[in-house]
Amino acid sequence: MIDIHTHILPGIDDGAPDIETSVQAMRAAVDAGITDVVCTSHFLRGQYHNPRSITLPLMQELQALARKHDIPLKLHIGAEVMLDSTIPESIGELELFIADTHYVLVESEINAMPVNFLDLLFEIVRRGWKPVLAHPERYPAIMSNLSIAEDLLHRNVHLQINSGSLLGGYGGKVQETAWKMIERGCAHFLASDTHARGNENTLKKATELLTERFDAYTVELLTRINPAKLLADEPIDYVYLNLVKQPKQQNLFTRARDFLLGR
Repeated sequence: MIDIHTHILPGIDDGAPDIETSVQAMRAAVDAGITDVVCTSHFLRGQYHNPRSITLPLMQELQALARKHDIPLKLHIGAEVMLDSTIPESIGELELFIADTHYVLVESEINAMPVNFLDLLFEIVRRGWKPVLAHPERYPAIMSNLSIAEDLLHRNVHLQINSGSLLGGYGGKVQETAWKMIERGCAHFLASDTHARGNENTLKKATELLTERFDAYTVELLTRINPAKLLADEPIDYVYLNLVKQPKQQNLFTRARDFLLGR
């Protein structure tokens, strides 16, 4: 698996506090079946100023330690970028994008999206970037109105679900929203968002549960196929499922698996 959202770089945000914890987080990732990790430390004005000039040397140091300790994990640089009015121009200037791609992991205030939320995303897209919205299932606005997530797909925004959300780690309503988003095709990635606070990466348990409730292909799509395309800077389908309503007497939805792969 490829984990595109982690906070394992030491001492620069609310993730791993030191290098020992970072190494422990890398071991936990490998134990969970992860082969690649994107190091997405927070970039938040006035609190976490983490341009690539700061994060890349730390990632290189951590990669060297992985080799030293025989940890078979490949690291990639990135950031989790808090949206503000200057972010669209800062993505390129401060190299806040993922690896050498046009993809950029973004987030907004959880409890209250800014009034210019859609305008900021539009400006990011207009400048040629491909925004991936982190953990949309945790936003109250989306929890109460799933059509907001569906609308984002048509605005060229990809969506990343947290594995902890599927396991109930953020509460029942977030968990319910996360499962509904996957059922409706409103998820392109499943990632851990690990902050290195334990000995286990939640991605493994979440994918096991996802396989039980859906199928192995959905896991493959969200944790390997799409993440691999992201790292290769390849296009990823925004809409990949068709929801077909059954006759009224059945009052059910079936998931028509149209992944644009002939399935």
